[in-house]
Amino acid sequence: MGSVEVEEMGNVEVINEEERPKRGRRKKVEEVVAVEENVTEEVVAEEENPQRTALVIGHKGFMGSFMTPVIAETFNVHGYDLLDGQDARDYNTLLEAMGGVDAVLHLASIPMYSETIQPSRYVTQNFFAVATAFEAFLNSKARHFVFVSSGALYGFGPKRPLEGWVKPPIRERLPKSQEELGMLDSYSAVKVASERLFNIVCSTTRRKISVTSLRINCIEPYHTGARDNGAHWGWWCSQELATKAVIAALNRESDGYQTVNVGEENEFLDRTALLSLLNGKM
Repeated sequence: MGSVEVEEMGNVEVINEEERPKRGRRKKVEEVVAVEENVTEEVVAEEENPQRTALVIGHKGFMGSFMTPVIAETFNVHGYDLLDGQDARDYNTLLEAMGGVDAVLHLASIPMYSETIQPSRYVTQNFFAVATAFEAFLNSKARHFVFVSSGALYGFGPKRPLEGWVKPPIRERLPKSQEELGMLDSYSAVKVASERLFNIVCSTTRRKISVTSLRINCIEPYHTGARDNGAHWGWWCSQELATKAVIAALNRESDGYQTVNVGEENEFLDRTALLSLLNGKM
């Protein structure tokens, strides 16, 4: 066989014709190996940082409508809503929906009204739905449960003839006495009962679970004039802050039960836990 001259980088290299097929095969093998290595690196990266799955109960409601799209940026989101014929009080359907889920966000709730003459409505629909979802969560493999509570559970304080409503301090911990809770309506009483349920279960279970109650209040624009004249001491919360708090709670590292006040800076609001949560230190 003859030989040919090939110019490489300004030099002349003599290649035997018999070596040409071998060089071609070697180059192809090297290319295949490089591709396989890249694929392996991508698979390892996906295994190290898999996208987690979150079930959002009430994803078509007021808060769900603006929170869900943002949550979907970092989570694989499954929705569960009464508008789709899915009842949050249906244990079996909820448990099935939680299959393969890493975190559960409970938003479903009848909103607070001015009248307080229908306590059974809040108990049968709000509390029973929360208790059912929480029981299903405990029997699933999910680790995180996030409940959107409300600053309304602090009540309105005792009313004095000359001073009006007394403004109690808004602490991070769960109020322990009726005096600390102040006057409650049916909606607020159900929020308190839900939080006590979480606290009791988390104190007794052996499962490693992370349960967070976010006391979000006066979200604009749902609460008209929340920023200037909120229903609870004038403190308010933007949609952006509420969503950030939810995502941080879904990613919370520590186990156990935690309550967090979620609102803009205010003289009555203790935001210690909120800042720890948002900074990933909880």
